[in-house]
Amino acid sequence: MRGIDPLSAFTVYLAATLILGVVAFYLGRLIDPLLSGILMALPESIAMQLVYILAVIVAALFAAEISFLFGLPVLTWARTTSASPRWVSPSSLKSSLITPTPCWALKR
Repeated sequence: MRGIDPLSAFTVYLAATLILGVVAFYLGRLIDPLLSGILMALPESIAMQLVYILAVIVAALFAAEISFLFGLPVLTWARTTSASPRWVSPSSLKSSLITPTPCWALKR
């Protein structure tokens, strides 16, 4: 997605995520009988371990997708602005301090 603005890239990624989520839902309903049959044929302890491993993998993929979708606009914004910290020397800090003006010296 190089060459397009960050908001458009975010919209494309978000739409693709939602569409693939719907596809995954219907694909899961399609393969559910097969997967349930395989897990029922295994001993219960092994089946529970496989379900746990699958749950961890799916959760990790979901977390990665969410962090990518959040990080895309945030990191793009940080790259396009001067949000990166800069080192300031004490001598330049003294010259940039603002001296307060007493309220009686202000013009109305």
